[in-house]
Amino acid sequence: MARTSSSFQWLGALLLLWLALSGVAHAAGRERLSLDSGWLFHRGDIPTPPIKGHGNSYGQAKAGG
Repeated sequence: MARTSSSFQWLGALLLLWLALSGVAHAAGRERLSLDSGWLFHRGDIPTPPIKGHGNSYGQAKAGG
């Protein structure tokens, strides 16, 4: 019984070591990017065309019926 417990402890220690080292490797490869470059924004709501007829309404657009 003691051998099984000892092997689980070694397995847990190796797992924690692997997780710690893999996190360090990923952190070193990070790059900082700006998401604001080249973006254009529209102020306010975008006007939608008026609904023409009953077929374009929400009730007809739902799935299953």
